[in-house]
Amino acid sequence: MKILIADDESLIRQSILMFLKDLGIEQAEVVEAANGLSMLDAVKSNHIDLALVDIRMPSMDGLEAIRHARELAPRTDFYVLSGFDDFKYAQEAIRLGVRDYILKPLTRKQLEQILEHTIAGLEKQKTKLLQNLTLCTMALLSSSEEMIPFPQTCYPLLITDDVPACPFLPLELSEKDNSKVMILPYTQPEGTLLFLFETPEYPGCVSGYIKEMAEQYSACHTFFEGKGFSDSFSWKQEWQRIQSLAACRFVFKRQTLYGSNRKAPELTPELAKLCRHCESCLKASAVNDHASFLLSSQAMVQALDEITAQNSSAVSHLLSFLERAYRLEHLNKDNLSKKMKQVGLSMLQTMPKDFRSDEILQYIEEHYTEDLSLTGISALYGFSPNYFSSLFKKKTGCNFVQYLTRLRISRSKRLLLQTHMTIQEISAATGYYSASFFIRSFKKAEGMTPLDYRKEYMGKEHMD
Repeated sequence: MKILIADDESLIRQSILMFLKDLGIEQAEVVEAANGLSMLDAVKSNHIDLALVDIRMPSMDGLEAIRHARELAPRTDFYVLSGFDDFKYAQEAIRLGVRDYILKPLTRKQLEQILEHTIAGLEKQKTKLLQNLTLCTMALLSSSEEMIPFPQTCYPLLITDDVPACPFLPLELSEKDNSKVMILPYTQPEGTLLFLFETPEYPGCVSGYIKEMAEQYSACHTFFEGKGFSDSFSWKQEWQRIQSLAACRFVFKRQTLYGSNRKAPELTPELAKLCRHCESCLKASAVNDHASFLLSSQAMVQALDEITAQNSSAVSHLLSFLERAYRLEHLNKDNLSKKMKQVGLSMLQTMPKDFRSDEILQYIEEHYTEDLSLTGISALYGFSPNYFSSLFKKKTGCNFVQYLTRLRISRSKRLLLQTHMTIQEISAATGYYSASFFIRSFKKAEGMTPLDYRKEYMGKEHMD
């Protein structure tokens, strides 16, 4: 969220900035302006979500600046801050469509309410946009030949699982505050396909977001970045390129992220066949299908024997890939068959472990304020993430993220009604690292913001 403070008094700007920091807003999210003209420059060069504007400023007064700014930024929430209790000013402000006319000094509580109102509005806009984007992407993946236009540019990202024991879990992305990027995940035969959309206030951030994700998950996955597109015709050609590139990753020198300009090479029939068998091995081991794994691995070994000396580098890259995928050491063409049989035997010997559900739920109760994740807690108790997720849902009736969110929201509701803690303090006390993410999560769960919940139920709590 981008916030503009327009006031010619430096001390007032600094006071509001201090309140905003205390409420979990980073300084980088705040733009300052000392007069009406610089305010308009800020609106032109930034996507402003919330503007706090003084009336009396040099160069151009606040009301005149708002009049021009609304043409540039019709969705911005404008609030007037004034030291003058003048009906004419208030009347003009209302005519301009400002959210409220507030007399100085602006209090911390007033600012907290303003932030909640703006965040709630942004979430409503985002929800509506996501609904439209979801319909577009679902139609995109169907067999329809109709041209499907997108309301904004879509950036595709394919993520392959290269270590069967560590599948990529899109569910974990919902644990994080993805306010800069909207994400729609889909499971495809090739891997996890993410459709990414930039939020209006953070243009140009997708590339950096993809690089950060690729670095975080580099140990077990490969990322294939697609070019941005705005209709289904552009998508089909791009998806074909991504699929082709992912299908032959086994015979490349390892690379975590393949950029949007990388072209898939033309493989010889022998190398293409080798890649297909390697992919089949991965899919079979991911679901613990012992029989299919043995057949695929035998076919892969046979295909490898057909590769000529001219493709020695491709063979070397494949063996390196298999070492990482199955935690093997000193793998070569001669011992590949034996090593893959051993992997198959270990699949047969895998037995379900004791799921100590009471102990796990107790641990979550005691550590819910910390940075818990499905991957981290499943590793703590010796399970693969997929297996842990399946057992956890059978035990609790919901997935891990839903359980953790419900627990945190339940604790926050108690703090809202039984303490005078601020929203920022409550968000930190219940495991949310930003107040804005807490507010969005709370509204999604309860249908209202934390402050609205406190107002509605505080009196009832005292009466009870």
